[in-house]
Amino acid sequence: MRQPCYQIKKQQLISNPLLHMAHTRYENDWFYYVWKPHNIATTFGDQPSFVEELIKTKWNQIKALQENRSLAGEQYFHTIQELGLVNRLDNQTAGLLFFAKNQIIFDTYKSHQDNDKCDKIYYADLQGKLDLKKFKSARLLFDVQWEKITISSPIYHHKSIPTKMTMQKKHQRGKAHEVDTVIEVLYYNPENDSSTCRIVIKKGIRHQIRIHTASMGHPVLGDKLYCPKTLKKPSDKATNLHLRSTGLEMIRNNQK
Repeated sequence: MRQPCYQIKKQQLISNPLLHMAHTRYENDWFYYVWKPHNIATTFGDQPSFVEELIKTKWNQIKALQENRSLAGEQYFHTIQELGLVNRLDNQTAGLLFFAKNQIIFDTYKSHQDNDKCDKIYYADLQGKLDLKKFKSARLLFDVQWEKITISSPIYHHKSIPTKMTMQKKHQRGKAHEVDTVIEVLYYNPENDSSTCRIVIKKGIRHQIRIHTASMGHPVLGDKLYCPKTLKKPSDKATNLHLRSTGLEMIRNNQK
C-alpha cells in the first residue's frame, strides 16, 4: 500500500509554531520537514551548520513539537541526536531535511534505508539537452528503460582532493561505493539550454548525483566543483547549484 506520509503533498502544509521558523515547509504525524538553503552544511562538523542554527534559534519550538506528537512516554530527541535528522544534503544542495518525531519512526526509516526500501527524490537542471534515446557512453555503466536512465558506475573518495569524489580508480581512496542514480527527463529549457530532471537515489553517497550527471556530459547547472569550465560568465559563477531535495518514499510490502 502507498504510504502518503512519506511523499510530501501541498495539503500537508499546516499551521504550527515551527512554521514561524525560516524555511519550514511541512509536518505530518511521522516527520517534520525543514527546507535547508544552499551553501550551508547540514549538521555538526568543522563549519557552521543548519542543524546548529535550529538548535540555537528554535529549540523550544522543536522540543514542544516532538513532545506533543511523540508516542506516550517517548522522549524527544536531544541535540546530540541531531534532533532526529534522518537525511543529509551536500552543503551546496538545497531542499528538504526530514526529522523523525520519535525513536520508532527514526529506527523504521533507518531499517528501510539499509534494505534499499527508501527512495530519495530530487529535481535538477542539467546542462544541455539530454536525449535518452541517443545517449551513449563508453565509460559509464548505464541502462535505459521506461524513458529513464540508471547510472550504476561506482564512486570513490578522491585520494588527494578531500572535497571531491571521483569515478576514476587511479584517484580512488578506499572502497568503491556501488550506487544507482535514476534520471527521468521532464522537459528541455531552450532559454538556458538545460534539461529539468527528476532524480531518484537510495541510500546515496556524497556528491552522487553531481558526479554521475557530470560524467554523462550533463552536469548540474551551477556546479563549481565538478564542472567549473561551464561557468563562463560572472553571473554563472554566482549561481547556486540547481539541485534540490523534494521528498522521499518508503517501500512497504513491495509497494510504494
